[in-house]
Amino acid sequence: HKISHLNINRPNEEDVGLFGRTDGATLRNVGIVGGNITGTIYTGSMVGYQMRGSINNVYSTANVVGLHSTGGLIGFVYFGIISNAYTTSSVIGGNYTAGLVGHHSGSINNAYATGNVTGDNYTGGLVGQSNGFISNAYATGRVIGKVYTGGLVGENVGSITRAYTTARVTGSELSGGLVGQNGGLIS
Repeated sequence: HKISHLNINRPNEEDVGLFGRTDGATLRNVGIVGGNITGTIYTGSMVGYQMRGSINNVYSTANVVGLHSTGGLIGFVYFGIISNAYTTSSVIGGNYTAGLVGHHSGSINNAYATGNVTGDNYTGGLVGQSNGFISNAYATGRVIGKVYTGGLVGENVGSITRAYTTARVTGSELSGGLVGQNGGLIS
């Protein structure tokens, strides 16, 4: 299923996206082509806040603007599963901002993000802050942030395997080409 020119302008609301909040839902075979999504906390083109559940075979090219926990696909993931997903979105946010998922606990497998990302602390090309599992993933967009800024992940306290980035990174303290701050496993 393809959704074209999705425009959501809710600059004073949280849980903003095609689906504002999901709990245990399964989303699959959905693409968002073009559009602009604007919210505050928990903003993403597909889902603002994903609690548990799974998202498979999805993509987005819509641009996203938020204030906290902002992602090109999902703003915040709480023990959810994401697989076979990508974004080319331009993403602008505050803390926990990234090309795919702003703040993540759960698993991400076979995913990439190619859009430019601009955020504050915990900014990443793919994920802003991760305490879950990431595998078979990459990011290639320009990443601009402050503290905890990384080409792939801003801060990792989980596990990253078989992942890379070619992103150009600009940050202040605790910034890195792959990960800004690592307290987890990278292999």
